[in-house]
Amino acid sequence: LGNRCDAKHADSCLRLGNLHALATAGVPADGKKAVAAYQRGCDLEALASCARAGTVYALGMAGVRPNPVKAVALFTRTCDRGTEAGCWGLGVMYMEGLGVDKDRALGGEYLDKACAAGLGDACFMRGRSYLVGFGAQVDRGRGVELLERSCQMGHGDGCLDLATIYADSDAAGLDVARALELLERSCELDVPRACYALAQVLVGGQEMEQNLDRALRLYTRACYAGHFDSCNLRGLLYAGD
Repeated sequence: LGNRCDAKHADSCLRLGNLHALATAGVPADGKKAVAAYQRGCDLEALASCARAGTVYALGMAGVRPNPVKAVALFTRTCDRGTEAGCWGLGVMYMEGLGVDKDRALGGEYLDKACAAGLGDACFMRGRSYLVGFGAQVDRGRGVELLERSCQMGHGDGCLDLATIYADSDAAGLDVARALELLERSCELDVPRACYALAQVLVGGQEMEQNLDRALRLYTRACYAGHFDSCNLRGLLYAGD
Protein backbone atom coordinates (compact mmCIF):
# COMPACT_ATOMS: atom_id res chain seq x y z
CA LEU A 1 0.00 0.00 0.00
CA GLY A 2 2.83 2.39 0.82
CA ASN A 3 4.42 1.94 -2.59
CA ARG A 4 1.09 2.37 -4.37
CA CYS A 5 0.34 5.48 -2.33
CA ASP A 6 3.77 6.87 -3.24
CA ALA A 7 2.88 6.09 -6.87
CA LYS A 8 -0.13 8.41 -6.48
CA HIS A 9 -2.87 5.82 -6.17
CA ALA A 10 -5.32 7.82 -4.06
CA ASP A 11 -7.35 4.83 -2.87
CA SER A 12 -4.18 3.16 -1.56
CA CYS A 13 -3.39 6.27 0.46
CA LEU A 14 -6.84 6.13 2.03
CA ARG A 15 -6.49 2.44 2.85
CA LEU A 16 -2.98 2.99 4.25
CA GLY A 17 -4.27 5.78 6.45
CA ASN A 18 -7.06 3.53 7.71
CA LEU A 19 -4.56 0.81 8.63
CA HIS A 20 -2.60 3.22 10.81
CA ALA A 21 -5.66 5.00 12.22
CA LEU A 22 -7.66 1.88 13.08
CA ALA A 23 -4.73 -0.36 14.03
CA THR A 24 -5.88 -3.18 11.75
CA ALA A 25 -4.05 -6.10 10.13
CA GLY A 26 -1.46 -6.08 12.90
CA VAL A 27 -0.44 -2.49 12.17
CA PRO A 28 -0.06 -0.44 15.38
CA ALA A 29 -1.99 2.82 15.74
CA ASP A 30 0.11 5.73 14.52
CA GLY A 31 -1.60 9.07 14.06
CA LYS A 32 1.34 10.68 12.28
CA LYS A 33 1.52 7.97 9.63
CA ALA A 34 -2.26 7.94 9.32
CA VAL A 35 -2.59 11.66 8.74
CA ALA A 36 0.39 11.68 6.36
CA ALA A 37 -1.27 9.00 4.21
CA TYR A 38 -4.62 10.73 4.35
CA GLN A 39 -3.03 14.05 3.39
CA ARG A 40 -1.37 12.45 0.37
CA GLY A 41 -4.72 11.06 -0.70
CA CYS A 42 -6.33 14.44 -0.13
CA ASP A 43 -3.68 16.10 -2.31
CA LEU A 44 -4.70 13.61 -5.01
CA GLU A 45 -8.28 14.92 -4.70
CA ALA A 46 -9.59 11.91 -2.76
CA LEU A 47 -12.17 13.74 -0.66
CA ALA A 48 -12.70 10.82 1.71
CA SER A 49 -9.02 11.12 2.65
CA CYS A 50 -9.45 14.85 3.31
CA ALA A 51 -12.36 14.12 5.64
CA ARG A 52 -10.42 11.39 7.46
CA ALA A 53 -7.46 13.73 7.92
CA GLY A 54 -9.90 16.30 9.30
CA THR A 55 -11.18 13.76 11.81
CA VAL A 56 -7.66 12.97 13.01
CA TYR A 57 -6.97 16.67 13.53
CA ALA A 58 -10.33 17.21 15.20
CA LEU A 59 -9.95 14.39 17.73
CA GLY A 60 -6.22 13.92 17.96
CA MET A 61 -4.65 10.49 17.74
CA ALA A 62 -1.48 8.73 18.85
CA GLY A 63 1.30 11.16 17.90
CA VAL A 64 -1.02 13.90 16.59
CA ARG A 65 -2.33 16.69 18.77
CA PRO A 66 -5.81 18.07 18.06
CA ASN A 67 -5.70 20.96 15.60
CA PRO A 68 -9.28 22.16 15.13
CA VAL A 69 -8.31 24.93 12.70
CA LYS A 70 -6.77 22.38 10.31
CA ALA A 71 -9.76 20.13 10.83
CA VAL A 72 -12.19 22.89 9.87
CA ALA A 73 -10.20 23.68 6.72
CA LEU A 74 -10.27 20.05 5.62
CA PHE A 75 -13.94 19.56 6.46
CA THR A 76 -14.83 22.75 4.59
CA ARG A 77 -12.94 21.60 1.51
CA THR A 78 -14.82 18.30 1.43
CA CYS A 79 -18.25 19.63 2.38
CA ASP A 80 -18.10 22.32 -0.31
CA ARG A 81 -17.65 19.52 -2.82
CA GLY A 82 -20.51 17.41 -1.54
CA THR A 83 -18.89 14.90 0.83
CA GLU A 84 -21.28 14.10 3.68
CA ALA A 85 -18.49 13.24 6.14
CA GLY A 86 -17.03 16.73 5.66
CA CYS A 87 -20.40 18.40 6.26
CA TRP A 88 -20.91 16.25 9.35
CA GLY A 89 -17.52 17.19 10.74
CA LEU A 90 -18.09 20.86 9.97
CA GLY A 91 -21.48 20.74 11.66
CA VAL A 92 -19.96 19.34 14.84
CA MET A 93 -17.16 21.93 14.81
CA TYR A 94 -19.63 24.81 14.55
CA MET A 95 -21.95 23.28 17.12
CA GLU A 96 -19.10 23.00 19.62
CA GLY A 97 -17.11 26.09 18.61
CA LEU A 98 -13.97 24.13 17.75
CA GLY A 99 -11.62 25.96 15.39
CA VAL A 100 -14.41 28.43 14.57
CA ASP A 101 -16.71 30.77 16.46
CA LYS A 102 -19.59 28.76 17.86
CA ASP A 103 -22.62 29.03 15.58
CA ARG A 104 -25.15 26.31 16.30
CA ALA A 105 -27.60 27.50 13.67
CA LEU A 106 -24.94 27.19 10.98
CA GLY A 107 -23.76 23.92 12.47
CA GLY A 108 -27.31 22.64 12.15
CA GLU A 109 -27.38 23.56 8.48
CA TYR A 110 -24.26 21.49 7.87
CA LEU A 111 -25.75 18.58 9.79
CA ASP A 112 -28.86 18.86 7.62
CA LYS A 113 -26.71 18.59 4.50
CA ALA A 114 -24.93 15.52 5.83
CA CYS A 115 -28.21 13.92 6.88
CA ALA A 116 -29.77 14.59 3.48
CA ALA A 117 -26.73 12.93 1.90
CA GLY A 118 -27.39 9.76 3.92
CA LEU A 119 -25.18 10.01 7.02
CA GLY A 120 -26.97 8.45 9.98
CA ASP A 121 -24.77 10.15 12.59
CA ALA A 122 -25.84 13.55 11.27
CA CYS A 123 -29.54 12.65 11.26
CA PHE A 124 -29.21 11.38 14.83
CA MET A 125 -27.45 14.48 16.14
CA ARG A 126 -29.81 16.82 14.30
CA GLY A 127 -32.84 14.91 15.56
CA ARG A 128 -31.66 15.28 19.12
CA SER A 129 -31.00 18.97 18.56
CA TYR A 130 -34.65 19.50 17.61
CA LEU A 131 -35.87 17.55 20.63
CA VAL A 132 -33.88 19.61 23.14
CA GLY A 133 -33.54 22.94 21.32
CA PHE A 134 -29.80 22.67 20.74
CA GLY A 135 -29.04 24.84 17.70
CA ALA A 136 -32.71 24.86 16.71
CA GLN A 137 -36.11 25.67 18.12
CA VAL A 138 -37.71 22.69 19.84
CA ASP A 139 -39.67 20.74 17.24
CA ARG A 140 -40.67 17.33 18.52
CA GLY A 141 -42.16 16.18 15.23
CA ARG A 142 -39.05 17.07 13.25
CA GLY A 143 -36.82 15.51 15.90
CA VAL A 144 -38.71 12.21 15.79
CA GLU A 145 -38.66 12.24 11.98
CA LEU A 146 -34.88 12.59 11.93
CA LEU A 147 -34.37 9.93 14.58
CA GLU A 148 -36.56 7.63 12.48
CA ARG A 149 -34.35 8.34 9.49
CA SER A 150 -31.17 7.65 11.48
CA CYS A 151 -32.61 4.37 12.74
CA GLN A 152 -33.50 3.33 9.19
CA MET A 153 -29.87 4.07 8.27
CA GLY A 154 -28.68 1.65 10.95
CA HIS A 155 -27.90 4.09 13.76
CA GLY A 156 -28.56 2.05 16.89
CA ASP A 157 -28.71 4.98 19.30
CA GLY A 158 -31.30 6.62 17.07
CA CYS A 159 -33.47 3.50 17.38
CA LEU A 160 -32.98 3.49 21.15
CA ASP A 161 -33.93 7.16 21.54
CA LEU A 162 -37.07 6.51 19.50
CA ALA A 163 -37.94 3.51 21.66
CA THR A 164 -37.69 5.73 24.74
CA ILE A 165 -39.99 8.31 23.15
CA TYR A 166 -42.63 5.76 22.16
CA ALA A 167 -42.51 4.08 25.57
CA ASP A 168 -42.93 7.35 27.48
CA SER A 169 -46.42 7.38 29.00
CA ASP A 170 -46.24 11.17 29.30
CA ALA A 171 -45.43 11.65 25.63
CA ALA A 172 -47.85 12.11 22.78
CA GLY A 173 -48.09 9.09 20.52
CA LEU A 174 -47.49 6.38 23.16
CA ASP A 175 -46.90 3.12 21.29
CA VAL A 176 -45.45 0.32 23.41
CA ALA A 177 -45.43 -2.19 20.55
CA ARG A 178 -43.39 0.20 18.41
CA ALA A 179 -41.06 0.87 21.34
CA LEU A 180 -40.35 -2.85 21.73
CA GLU A 181 -39.76 -3.22 18.00
CA LEU A 182 -37.22 -0.39 18.16
CA LEU A 183 -35.49 -1.90 21.19
CA GLU A 184 -35.09 -5.13 19.21
CA ARG A 185 -33.62 -3.19 16.29
CA SER A 186 -31.26 -1.22 18.51
CA CYS A 187 -30.01 -4.35 20.25
CA GLU A 188 -29.43 -6.00 16.86
CA LEU A 189 -27.32 -2.94 16.03
CA ASP A 190 -25.13 -3.68 19.08
CA VAL A 191 -26.30 -0.98 21.49
CA PRO A 192 -25.81 -2.65 24.91
CA ARG A 193 -28.31 -0.39 26.69
CA ALA A 194 -31.01 -1.56 24.30
CA CYS A 195 -30.23 -5.24 24.94
CA TYR A 196 -30.35 -4.50 28.68
CA ALA A 197 -33.70 -2.71 28.40
CA LEU A 198 -35.17 -5.52 26.32
CA ALA A 199 -33.96 -8.08 28.86
CA GLN A 200 -35.65 -6.08 31.62
CA VAL A 201 -38.93 -6.24 29.72
CA LEU A 202 -38.58 -10.01 29.26
CA VAL A 203 -37.90 -10.49 32.97
CA GLY A 204 -40.86 -8.33 33.96
CA GLY A 205 -43.28 -10.23 31.74
CA GLN A 206 -45.74 -7.36 31.31
CA GLU A 207 -45.24 -5.78 27.89
CA MET A 208 -43.90 -9.10 26.56
CA GLU A 209 -44.30 -12.71 27.66
CA GLN A 210 -41.72 -13.53 30.32
CA ASN A 211 -38.71 -15.33 28.86
CA LEU A 212 -35.86 -15.69 31.31
CA ASP A 213 -33.70 -17.73 28.96
CA ARG A 214 -33.72 -15.02 26.33
CA ALA A 215 -33.28 -12.32 28.98
CA LEU A 216 -30.16 -14.13 30.17
CA ARG A 217 -28.78 -14.18 26.60
CA LEU A 218 -29.44 -10.47 26.23
CA TYR A 219 -27.85 -9.62 29.59
CA THR A 220 -24.84 -11.68 28.52
CA ARG A 221 -24.58 -9.88 25.20
CA ALA A 222 -24.79 -6.47 26.88
CA CYS A 223 -22.36 -7.52 29.60
CA TYR A 224 -19.73 -8.62 27.10
CA ALA A 225 -20.16 -5.21 25.44
CA GLY A 226 -19.26 -3.50 28.72
CA HIS A 227 -22.68 -2.81 30.29
CA PHE A 228 -22.02 -3.19 34.03
CA ASP A 229 -25.64 -3.51 35.23
CA SER A 230 -26.22 -6.30 32.72
CA CYS A 231 -23.30 -8.22 34.20
CA ASN A 232 -24.82 -7.94 37.68
CA LEU A 233 -28.29 -9.05 36.58
CA ARG A 234 -26.83 -11.86 34.50
CA GLY A 235 -25.16 -13.12 37.66
CA LEU A 236 -28.43 -12.94 39.58
CA LEU A 237 -30.26 -14.93 36.91
CA TYR A 238 -27.54 -17.57 36.93
CA ALA A 239 -27.74 -17.72 40.72
CA GLY A 240 -31.50 -18.23 40.52
CA ASP A 241 -31.23 -21.27 38.22
